[in-house]
Amino acid sequence: MFNVLGSCLLTVIHWLCVRERILFKLCLLVYKALSGFAPSYITELCVPVASVGSRPSLRSAAHGAVFVPRTRLELGKHAFVVAAPAAWNISLTMFGAHQHWMSSNSA
Repeated sequence: MFNVLGSCLLTVIHWLCVRERILFKLCLLVYKALSGFAPSYITELCVPVASVGSRPSLRSAAHGAVFVPRTRLELGKHAFVVAAPAAWNISLTMFGAHQHWMSSNSA
């Protein structure tokens, strides 16, 4: 009963579920970091693929992807330094937002 009522209520008042809200906040922080509106400690963690060593020639560099560092532990995937760039890159493929971001960032 609550699940049906809760999902109906979420659609009526335009709220996001917890998981989607977390992903939105992560993507928003990455966007602010890439645009220069985030604090320096966050900006240092969000590095575009185009500015990483030998990676500027990759296709993902042209799409506005952010470098996702590797982690050996499953728990490491929940750290901001890994989760935020991963969420940003997934949103680029899902929504095609890279075209808008690239055009607004180059102007």
